[in-house]
Order: sequence, then structure tokens, then C-alpha cells
Amino acid sequence: FPSHDTNGEGGRLTTTNTFTPTLVSGPATTSWSAIAAGGGFSVAITSLGALYTWGAGSQGRLGDGTVVNKSSPVKIGSNSWSAIGAGGATGYGIDISGRLYAWGWNNLGQLGVSTLVNTSSPVLVSGPAATSWALIAGGGQHALAATLNRTLYAWGLGTSGQLGNNTAVTVSSPVLVRPPP
Repeated sequence: FPSHDTNGEGGRLTTTNTFTPTLVSGPATTSWSAIAAGGGFSVAITSLGALYTWGAGSQGRLGDGTVVNKSSPVKIGSNSWSAIGAGGATGYGIDISGRLYAWGWNNLGQLGVSTLVNTSSPVLVSGPAATSWALIAGGGQHALAATLNRTLYAWGLGTSGQLGNNTAVTVSSPVLVRPPP
């Protein structure tokens, strides 16, 4: 795909910009089932459920245990994944058991783990007990996720009301998004 590629976010083994679609260099015969783009990095799931990231590694946003840029896809963990998301410098993944993980920058609680510490490897997102997650979306510094029963939660930067919980407060663990009256 076309990209500004200074950190390897195009996944083509180079940091040269391209202005036309270009094949991502992944494992041989890989077919991709989901993709997400964050700030200078990319996240993807293969048709077999493997999670890969590439691009800027600062703040741990690749989830590979480092803060090093990668110009080609690197496999993350051994879980089988069903959904992914990406925020500004934060990655998210839901494994096939419905567990939600996050990694990367956490200055405003966007990892959803009740702390403000960055992590360069996937960690479980805090949430209601026995929650099975289905959908995840990352914003610049906040995230939203829906459970299998379609209950919506949000966390991270909330000063403009982006968490949808009738407040303008930043939170570091999932809070229920309030539906309209």
C-alpha cells in the first residue's frame, strides 16, 4: 500500500516512501484477514489467526517486547487472534477466547490496564469479570471495545467526552458507554 515509510510502516523491508500500492513482505503464502493502522505502525491478522505488527517501535507500540522499528512484519505471541485495533501508539488484539490485550503507549490510560505504564508486550485489558470481547477500535489516545453481547466500553483520554460516559474525565480502565436517553 502507498505509505510514508520512515519507520518501516509499509512492511516492505525498506524505509523508502512509496506512492503506489506495494506488496507487504510477510511470511510466504500469507493471506491477511484483518488490518489496522496506528501512528507510524501497522497491525494485521493472517487467515490462520497469527498476529503481526511492523513500523515504529517507540513506546512499545509493536508489542514484540522491544521499542525498535521493524520494516517487515514480526509475529506477536502464539495466541490465535480474531480482532485487532490500533490507536496513536497503542495496539490491541482480541484472541479467539475473547480476551482483550493491549500494548504500547499508556500516558493517558489508553491500554485499559488501570495504570499509566507503557508496555512493549501484550497485557490483558482490565474489565468486568468473565467479559468476552468481540470488537476493538483505537483512537488517538482512547479505545472502545464491545463485548459479545454488544455492551460498549471505553477508556483513555476523555476530556472531550470521547468516552461516551457523560463525563469529560480520563480513565485507565474500561467504563460503560452510556446510550442516549
